[in-house]
Amino acid sequence: MKKTLLILSIITLVLAGCKKFDEIEASKVEIIEENIEKGWDYIYFDVEYDYPVELEAVNIYIAENNDMNYAKSYSCNVNENRFNVKIENVNFDKKYYFYYEFEDGYSIDKTEVKKCIINRGYEYVDLGLPSGLLWASCNVGATTPEGYGDYFAWGKTTTKTDYSSSNCPTYGLSYSSLQSQGYIDNNGNLTAQHDAATANWGGDWRMPTYEELKELKNNCTWTWTTHNGVNGYKVTSKVNSNYIFLPAAGYRGGSSLYYAGSSGYYWGSTPYGSYSNYAFYLFFNSSRQGMFYGSRNNGRSVRPVIE
Repeated sequence: MKKTLLILSIITLVLAGCKKFDEIEASKVEIIEENIEKGWDYIYFDVEYDYPVELEAVNIYIAENNDMNYAKSYSCNVNENRFNVKIENVNFDKKYYFYYEFEDGYSIDKTEVKKCIINRGYEYVDLGLPSGLLWASCNVGATTPEGYGDYFAWGKTTTKTDYSSSNCPTYGLSYSSLQSQGYIDNNGNLTAQHDAATANWGGDWRMPTYEELKELKNNCTWTWTTHNGVNGYKVTSKVNSNYIFLPAAGYRGGSSLYYAGSSGYYWGSTPYGSYSNYAFYLFFNSSRQGMFYGSRNNGRSVRPVIE
């Protein structure tokens, strides 16, 4: 009988130690300094911490989504109150979620889950938006914030010399036709294969939705200015000092460029309701900014976003 009780006690202890991520208590660890170096195909963590007892191990758990029960673990090199690890073979322009786990021989302690984005040549800005969405620092086809970049018809991923309705495949398609032909998803936004940002930049970059364009308009301060000789808006966060610059690149209709230097037209990924010829875009000039809808065949700017 005593032997049976001993075995049951051991099993109970083992099962008690097998906790899922959500069952581990929140961390009391203090992160003093956190340096995260992001390369084209790696992430290097170098962290200084304060922990009340000597540690046996520090691990990093990392995943491509926020379901950390399926995260991969990586053992860190620990030296006094610092630890580091280099995680290789990650994908560019992808978002990863991670947390640190501390083992002292008696208990396991974890930090909160954080997000890390690996970018390859495409910079983004955190404007502190309610959604957490990050905005690229330049347009598709540009290499600087003030560059006009390329112009795209809605649902097209390449540029053209003639932006007319006759050579725009989405022009005249109803909402249901856009869905049945794979142009928009179940949420009513362009699918990746028809998204100019995704097709040209890759990874998780995409065009902003109608709601995300509105979020940018309503949650930032807009200042008409000139950046390196180019007119446009400095769009500044209301919660931090970060900003992006949107050049007044105009738009293309037929074979001509209109209103360059005085107005900006930035496509969203959302079609305009049941109207078969229109989609939403962000419009601005020196005196106003707002959401409008316009003909899908016109060539407009694309400013990518990433989550």
